[in-house]
This record gives sequence, C-alpha cells and structure tokens, in this order.
Amino acid sequence: MTAVERMSEATTDLEIEPKLQLIEAVRNTRTLDGGFPLYENAEISIRVFDPNDLYPTAKYVLKNNLQFVASMRDEILSTDSVDIFMLDQIYVNSIYIVAPPVVEMSDGVPAIVDGLHRCTLARNLGKLVSVIFVDGVDPKYPIISTPVSWDEIVEYSQKPEVAELLRNVRPGIRDEGGSLRRFYRDFSYLGSAGRRPRLGQSG
Repeated sequence: MTAVERMSEATTDLEIEPKLQLIEAVRNTRTLDGGFPLYENAEISIRVFDPNDLYPTAKYVLKNNLQFVASMRDEILSTDSVDIFMLDQIYVNSIYIVAPPVVEMSDGVPAIVDGLHRCTLARNLGKLVSVIFVDGVDPKYPIISTPVSWDEIVEYSQKPEVAELLRNVRPGIRDEGGSLRRFYRDFSYLGSAGRRPRLGQSG
C-alpha cells in the first residue's frame, strides 16, 4: 500500500475531525525501506512549541529553501488566511500540500524530524510553531542523527557534500544510502520532499 493510499484509508470517514484524521494518518507512517510501522504504538498529538525549545537533527539549512517557505507562507496567508506555522491539519490547495512539521521525542529532547526550514523561519521571526509530536517511536528505528543545538546550524546556498557538515550520525548507524533507508520515515503523504542523497550516494 502506498503512502497516498494509507492517507486515503485513514481519512475516508468525513465525520472525523481533520486533526484526528492527521494523527491517524501519521500513526500509519512506515519506514522508507521495509514498510515498518514505527509509530504504531506511539503517543501522537498536535502541540505548539517555541522553536527555541526544539532540537534540529541536521546541521544545515538552505537559503533557497528558507526563501521558498517564507514566500509560500506569505502567499497562503494572503489567499486563505492560513498560517503554515500554526497548522493542525494538512493544508491543500491547487499548488501546495503542507502539514505541520514532525517532531519526535529522541534522546530526551523534542527533535525535528521533518520541517526544519519552517521551524528555522519561525524561530528567525520569533513565532511559535505547531507540530506533530510523536513520543514512543519503536526503539529499533531511531532518528539516524542525534539532536544538535541551534547554534550548530549553518545556512548554505548549496547542500554540503561533506558528511560531517550534514549531521551527527548516531553511533552504530552507517552513513550509507542503503543502510540509512531502513531508518528513514516516509512522509510523502504529508507533502514532504524527503531526504536528498549526497553526490555519489544511492537511495
């Protein structure tokens, strides 16, 4: 079953509140390889955070991506009066599919798994951000990198090709495409572009 089919399956009952639809769809999230339901027994909620209280799991952001998110936010605010910093459901129009960032409790802190650029922009603007908060992920499928502080984040024009500039890989996990795919979460149904392999890296 594809991610889109899982999303449809989770949202067939139109009487279900959109926020609950989103939570149930997220509960069905699978790993990119193997299709393991790593959130099946987790506690999932929509919570509002000060971005300063969140922890990135990558050590870089891209200038163009920040500009794109800022432009998208302004456009959606202007056309639909919806703030993508404060979503509690999936926003869809003819151009965009946008869901709240995904944050997992990892290493004792709330760690950003998806949506780093939006969290970064919210932090830069002094805004709060609504996130999908997941606590109790299957321990066999941790985030591949350990959380870092905001002080460690560097803005680049292009994605670095040096692995050490991307993240702090969790001990015991090999930083290779084939090895990493079994840990990656498939958030395509949330509108996420997903991971972007480095030059010469498969998967």
